[in-house]
Amino acid sequence: VRLWLFAPTPHCLFFTLSPFVFSGSRAEVNVFTSELSLIAQRYSDILLPCTFSVPRGPIGLKQLTVSWTQYGIFVAKFENGEALARQDARLFEANLSQGNASLLLKSVVKRDEGLYKCEVSHAGEEGVLLLPESIHLLTEHHLTCSAKNFYPKNISFIWTVNGVAVPPFNTTKPSLNPDGTYNSESIYCFMPISRDGLTCEVQHEALEEPLRRSVTCE
Repeated sequence: VRLWLFAPTPHCLFFTLSPFVFSGSRAEVNVFTSELSLIAQRYSDILLPCTFSVPRGPIGLKQLTVSWTQYGIFVAKFENGEALARQDARLFEANLSQGNASLLLKSVVKRDEGLYKCEVSHAGEEGVLLLPESIHLLTEHHLTCSAKNFYPKNISFIWTVNGVAVPPFNTTKPSLNPDGTYNSESIYCFMPISRDGLTCEVQHEALEEPLRRSVTCE
């Protein structure tokens, strides 16, 4: 069994979100988020969570206003019982009466970075959720851990960062060679700050002990 660990080539793109929450000056409507960190690949969909509660009675949609902005620019809005949103965004109208004002961003790209704000008003009472400048679409590299000419077919790749197991971006099914042996590879995507202590381990019954290759960020 031979093992290769290839240095970075093309990109995996990630979208990270780290929200910070506070209530508005009239804190009768409480607005909060259920997630502290979100990661998505470029061109995938991502949900920005925003939920709220009102102090008295049920949520009346005719009394409800929800506004999503990015750097103060319109993204989506619900007002007077109707929802409007830019083409790549969506509010879930059916969930608003349950206190869910989350925003779906579709096929995220570089321009989706930035500061987002979810504002909720109900019967004149307000609350605010801020998602600060921690939203980044990062250009990612990948490492390929490749095993060739092994037999039998079953093989395992294990990626770890500082000794902690992390999931790969993709691991291929073993492909059959003309001589009856197999090839396979596993790909791990990483951010520039996440390479330190990165190790690929290959486990196979033909090996006396697992093969390991490590990368250290300079």
